[in-house]
Amino acid sequence: MKKILLPRGYLSWSQMWLWETNPKKYKEKYFFGTDQYVTNEMRFGKKFAEAIQTGKSDDKNILKVVKSNTAYKNKEYKIECVVKSGKEKIPILCFLDSYEDGFVEEDKTGKTPWTQKRANEHGQIGFYDVALRIKTGKAHKFKLKWFETEEREKGNITLTGRVEIFNVEKSTIDYLKMTARIIKVAKQISEAYQEEF
Repeated sequence: MKKILLPRGYLSWSQMWLWETNPKKYKEKYFFGTDQYVTNEMRFGKKFAEAIQTGKSDDKNILKVVKSNTAYKNKEYKIECVVKSGKEKIPILCFLDSYEDGFVEEDKTGKTPWTQKRANEHGQIGFYDVALRIKTGKAHKFKLKWFETEEREKGNITLTGRVEIFNVEKSTIDYLKMTARIIKVAKQISEAYQEEF
């Protein structure tokens, strides 16, 4: 078997999700650096994340909602680890919205309502669970916080003020399934990457 090679040298959740949903766009972005597709929702999500991290924004509504709904000890906490597949190693990189020992919070903005089922099945939390178990040797509790948005004018997205919280816990079986999924995706990306270059 060929050595696992990844375009960025590591696998992140955003890479994994893009590969699973649209391999063509993944190749454009990570193989060739040509995909510059950005939606208004993506721009707003970035603006919201920056407000949480810095406590600053030119959008007073974002600041108001952020200050009343977030009080994180460690904002955008970086986790690096390695998933092993036989003799091969797959570097993993995560940026958690917030992290305290044994507890992780993930923030989401968007119009589509989140439900407990959707939160339980959200792959990003499973991906983070794998990284944290490898890094710390223990399971963590997750909280997904949804900040509802609406588009009041064409391209003008804002927060409605509605915030819902979903608690999520991952089992050992969830951990094993996600680990297998990570290995499968990493091998697929590596094979496509080596065929291309």
